[in-house]
Amino acid sequence: MSEHASQSRTYSLFDPLLVLVLVAAVIQLVRILTVAAAPHGETPFLSANDRSRWCTIASLTEDGSFVIDRFLDRRDTSNKFRTWYSIDMVRKTETDGSEHYYSSKPPLLSVMYAAVCSPIATLWNRRLSDAPLEVGRTLLLVTQWLPMTLFWIGCWMWILRSVHDSWQQMILLSFVLFGTFLTTFTNTINNHLPAAISMAASLVLLRMVAGSGTEQTTSWRSIRDCILLGIAASFTAACDLPALAWAAILIPLVWLLTRSISRTAWMVFGMLPVALAFAVTNWIAYGDLKPPYAHREELGTRITTIPLSIADSSQTTQEPTATDLAAIGKALLGANERIMAPISIQPARRENTWEASFKTESDLSKRFAVVRDGENWAIHQWNDWYDYPKSYWLPKNKRGVDLGEPSIARYAFHVLIGHHGVLSLTPFWLCSIVGLAAMLRQPSDRYRFLLALAIMSVTTVCLAFYISRPLIDRNYGGVASGFRWMFWLIPAWFVFLPEGLNQVSRSWMGKAFIMASLLISIFWATIPWANPWQSPLLFTWFS
Repeated sequence: MSEHASQSRTYSLFDPLLVLVLVAAVIQLVRILTVAAAPHGETPFLSANDRSRWCTIASLTEDGSFVIDRFLDRRDTSNKFRTWYSIDMVRKTETDGSEHYYSSKPPLLSVMYAAVCSPIATLWNRRLSDAPLEVGRTLLLVTQWLPMTLFWIGCWMWILRSVHDSWQQMILLSFVLFGTFLTTFTNTINNHLPAAISMAASLVLLRMVAGSGTEQTTSWRSIRDCILLGIAASFTAACDLPALAWAAILIPLVWLLTRSISRTAWMVFGMLPVALAFAVTNWIAYGDLKPPYAHREELGTRITTIPLSIADSSQTTQEPTATDLAAIGKALLGANERIMAPISIQPARRENTWEASFKTESDLSKRFAVVRDGENWAIHQWNDWYDYPKSYWLPKNKRGVDLGEPSIARYAFHVLIGHHGVLSLTPFWLCSIVGLAAMLRQPSDRYRFLLALAIMSVTTVCLAFYISRPLIDRNYGGVASGFRWMFWLIPAWFVFLPEGLNQVSRSWMGKAFIMASLLISIFWATIPWANPWQSPLLFTWFS
């Protein structure tokens, strides 16, 4: 098919490719309208991950608060299942000394979902907690299905402009619609789908900004495009924090493509509103600019120190003695703490740390962190939000994939080509690698060359970041059907596919490989459609 013919089909409502998009949209519509948690079927909440956000959405719309305490023990009609309970939560000490549960997810996205949920609940005349199926499924339609459908329509238009062979067009669109884990996660609240769609928007806007050339004058249209590019890039990072690498690399990339300091500055200016919204919502939710996971295993403000009472001060794991506890009690009393019961001491989740706890006269449980500091015990305010009674994140309670992979080499293997492998679960990305190599061999096409270099760099940095994480984070993204922490990059990897398909499809063996890799990718992306929050079958087989 010629380029002219391809261009002439772009806006045809009777294009077979558009029909395929509409079929895929209807399929996903049915998925959302029928989504229900097993085995009770009374909510559309599919995992601890999304329940964490659902609790916050309900609390915001019904209580005007980020505290999720009252939803955690809600049960189904049989009273067998806690239908709202989540392990993805933290417990924070308030200024009055009480402790409350919060979602461990950054709050900005939940605030946006709550803003959509509120009029939906009004439309149904029922609250989310009273009618989770009706209100929840409607919210999924607005926040998941509608953006995904618009994203697919945009991909259809891009494919018609970028690919001039009808067979390649059908292959590429089939992969976009059915072969990636973005489709898999359409029927559940998550941060990866909005991050990926925002990433796609940033790619479109980057092309528009680069297309304005290197002229010295800056039009209002180019200023608008630069600001929108900054908003899209920063929102991608707000949804998936590793996308900060993309936002960072855009600054030199825009300057190299436009040679304009003013346009680069306007793009950076566009990043500020989202960054401000991220910080403000975090402060309102937690009274802190840092997200919850920044408080993991973290010591709070030091209150005081007391001398060691043990004879051998070299024993760094020595538990505080009775004499130490008495001294700790006196030190806390000196800090205006009235202790109404004996201090108890137990190992904390943080290594070489002890949790000292007691009841106050107002019947509040107070906790403090005690750690060795040379010849002293240092007493700190309690600040590990993930360490609380019955927390799933205590070493004794974690199970399965959340135990972490001890071997970094084995973790890298499974992230790339193993049971959670980006390439083993989606081998169609091998065509992207071929396309990337081809684009890097064409430095004369400055835009495509720099874009390929930027995407390759960000992908490498993110992979290296995740692979090099400590044991607690080497869990493949928890219980999920793919390595979800890289999903936001999927639209960026699309960029290489037209060139990759063109290179690989030059022989019948190449076409056979394309078909086989497409079918395998669709298979692994479709198997978990009932619930994306499940480990890949390959993980079960390897285990």
